[in-house]
Amino acid sequence: MDIVSRLKIEEDSVKRFYETAVNAVIEEYAKVLAIDSLNEIIITDRLTESIKVYQYEHELIEEVTENEFGIVFGKTICDIKTNKQTVFLDAYEMLGLMDNDSLNRLYQDNEEQKREAFVHRDHLINLLIHELSHVEYNSQIITEIEFPKKNSFDLYHEGLAKIMFEEYYACRRASEVSIPFYDKSLKKIIVDIEIKVEKLVQKLRRNELKAVEFIKCFQEYLQLSLKYLCYLLGDVVSNKNVNNELKDTNIQVVIECINREFDDLYKSARASCKVIIPLSIQECVFKYYKMFGVYFFTDEYGIRIKYLDNR
Repeated sequence: MDIVSRLKIEEDSVKRFYETAVNAVIEEYAKVLAIDSLNEIIITDRLTESIKVYQYEHELIEEVTENEFGIVFGKTICDIKTNKQTVFLDAYEMLGLMDNDSLNRLYQDNEEQKREAFVHRDHLINLLIHELSHVEYNSQIITEIEFPKKNSFDLYHEGLAKIMFEEYYACRRASEVSIPFYDKSLKKIIVDIEIKVEKLVQKLRRNELKAVEFIKCFQEYLQLSLKYLCYLLGDVVSNKNVNNELKDTNIQVVIECINREFDDLYKSARASCKVIIPLSIQECVFKYYKMFGVYFFTDEYGIRIKYLDNR
């Protein structure tokens, strides 16, 4: 496994810092994570650009690496042709992975900043272990789906369910083997997404938005909020507060079911390296959709939208 630095600054000392800091974390946690398929870690100060270039060079499907609601600090890409995986990390963020002596020297005159720096380092370790947990999941866990496979709409939700559980797995694994991190910004992000979606529904009802465009935006936004919910459910600390934190949101109606099903799936994955995602997850997604007053169904003409005025 190689650690590659793609930085504008070409100083060897900077590259050695990253190699030393990241290697120290990997050596500690490689004992508990199955990461044999990890090919390389790329530390870059042009994260999104580097990911897109890598996907293009390796003829991989370009996946979303950024969105309007959050900043991406890392990403794991699996090349299914070689089963090798590459982890990308944001160079600016990873500067916080200093050892104890370095942090003590840097903040020796300010105890409050020193405490914040150590907390931030714990967060960075959690982020790095989260990405390594994706490596473990992609190489170890066999995932099957109980959903019906009738059309592109069903295939989309099959893919969504896999994304949701993989994120839950990575968050839970990282919070169990490293230091849990409760990202309190996720609640606000979910609320902001739901406000955005409510406005989309209003525009559709006023015929200010074409159905095709609405469906695309609707699914993209709610995929994000469901993924962020899985972050909260997966972390062993935030899981205890998530129901209360999201009590005034639409997504609250599916928390209990998703939490129960994914808890069972996680235990199955850890015990047997195989999971079967049940139909109830698809039903949760559709239940969440209906909270916004719309219902999707398919007929011979494609995907159709029905309004639910008695929601």
